[in-house]
Amino acid sequence: MRSRTISGLGDRRLQRRRSLRAKVFVVPLELEQMPFPAVTEDLSLLGVFLMAQRKLPLGTRCVLQLAPEQRGETWVNAEVVHLIDGVGFGCKFESLKTETREKLTGWLN
Repeated sequence: MRSRTISGLGDRRLQRRRSLRAKVFVVPLELEQMPFPAVTEDLSLLGVFLMAQRKLPLGTRCVLQLAPEQRGETWVNAEVVHLIDGVGFGCKFESLKTETREKLTGWLN
């Protein structure tokens, strides 16, 4: 199992992470790839790790529809910053709107 991360990110665990299983719809922005489903492994206010059959290259920007059961949904812009071959990929969230940050905070509590 090979792992790759974009250099210069520092400690990606600066924010508390919560193990959270939620359906995600991944929409790649920079590639001619079709949107695809994934499932969250863990979540923080800085990003999310996704388990998926498909993967995106490091640096790929995407939009994620996060939808934990019975908790509504939210859309976030993100960038792929970590890959683990055969497992999934980590995304760093890009500037969250106040409403989105509040929703994520509620999911983490």
